[in-house]
Amino acid sequence: MGAAVAGQERLTSAKGKLVLFLADDTTLDIPLDRERVTVGRRPGNDVCLPYAAVSAAHAVFVATSTAVVMEDLGSTNGTMINGKRTSRQVIRDGDRIEIGRQRLVYVADVNAAVPPPTRRELAGDRADDQGVAGEPSSPPAYGTPDVGAAGGLPYPSPAAAQALAGPVLKVLTGPSAGRTLALTGDEALIGRVGVQVAAVRKADEAFRVWLAEGTDAPCINGVPVPLEGLLLRPGDVVEVAGTRVEFSVVEGSSA
Repeated sequence: MGAAVAGQERLTSAKGKLVLFLADDTTLDIPLDRERVTVGRRPGNDVCLPYAAVSAAHAVFVATSTAVVMEDLGSTNGTMINGKRTSRQVIRDGDRIEIGRQRLVYVADVNAAVPPPTRRELAGDRADDQGVAGEPSSPPAYGTPDVGAAGGLPYPSPAAAQALAGPVLKVLTGPSAGRTLALTGDEALIGRVGVQVAAVRKADEAFRVWLAEGTDAPCINGVPVPLEGLLLRPGDVVEVAGTRVEFSVVEGSSA
């Protein structure tokens, strides 16, 4: 799947552009040549990003006579600008915007070419968003999110994971093996967007797995998950998008 840009009545001149970085290392220019440019998973948006971590109506970019304003539309996973979550903000030339793990850069000059942010810039964004010091996990490539939480937050390092307590998912296979995701919210998305994504949802202190994206159901202990979802129990192994994760409940430290 890929992004799609719909047509709409244009302004006389564009208020800059958004540059979307795609999985194949190419870019898609999105001119801000209308008063409102909506972004979301639903096809009716001006820019359609058909990925599980993107809300149906995620954000809107509003061009005024003097500025361009980004406004989050109450999305599930939020919108980040330069690594900081924000609900409404004037965007400036070079600002890096993340919408459901899809990354864009705002450019004031519609004719300018934009190189992708460096790994150092991305790592800085991740550290700011996590609010922790030290070296963050290496971020995934543009448009190719790996197993992880909705919203693009990386797994903590194995050392940091030792401090986690409560329900967690531990990656058993692949390059992220050994990393752990704490299930602190009501929903976490695991898998690979555009391929297969499973949602782990909390209800009444229990967790249930559902298919969120893709045609094939994820498996728990080798058994496909039915449409109504399947309850997770400690020790269960979930397989999604070729990666296996184990569900467990970590006891709190006595220290």
